[in-house]
Amino acid sequence: MATDNTAAPNRGIDDILEQTEMGSFIAKNKASMIGVVAALIIGVVGFGVWNWMQSKRNVQAETTIYEYTQGSLASFKDKKIDPQSLVNGFENLSTKLGGFKGVFPIGLETSSLLIDAGENDQAIKVLTMMKPSASNPYQQFVLATTLSVAYENSGKNDLALETLESLIKSNAGFMEAKVYLDLGRLALANGQTDKARSNLEWVINQGNDAEMTLLAKLYLSQLDK
Repeated sequence: MATDNTAAPNRGIDDILEQTEMGSFIAKNKASMIGVVAALIIGVVGFGVWNWMQSKRNVQAETTIYEYTQGSLASFKDKKIDPQSLVNGFENLSTKLGGFKGVFPIGLETSSLLIDAGENDQAIKVLTMMKPSASNPYQQFVLATTLSVAYENSGKNDLALETLESLIKSNAGFMEAKVYLDLGRLALANGQTDKARSNLEWVINQGNDAEMTLLAKLYLSQLDK
């Protein structure tokens, strides 16, 4: 009579495993244990693949930024392209890279070049596109203050005020005396005397900055004439 030899080795392993508590648990739950191990292996492999893909994406993003600096940005510095072409180049970069961390510093350089060239409306377009890449309070502060400069330069004082007031509401806490001084100065230019006075008095009473305090007093003296 033929015997089933295939089951014997497995039965022997199970008998050995049954001799200990842990072995008994493994013997009774081999399928689930194999599943756990397989899941761990898949997880480790998956994490490795994710890291590799992330590194690859970073390299691709940095290459894209380099191509932009050597292309559109360099061409604008050399006066080979007009401001709108530079903005188009940055828009293409921003669309490709989204919130990649390298977009913010190159966007700041782009907007500064446009502001220096008197192209404030074009700078505003770039700064607005940069908002998704401003990932921390410091970057948000720099973005807002630069945007307020571009708005003021283009005669849009209301938007400059609104942008700086958003910094106060967000409690960023960076250079508060300077922010309040600019709020007071812009409000004064707009003829909003009550708003100008309250912001300038904040600089004097709470700003704790000698230079800003002196400037605030000078602006207040214009209100008291």
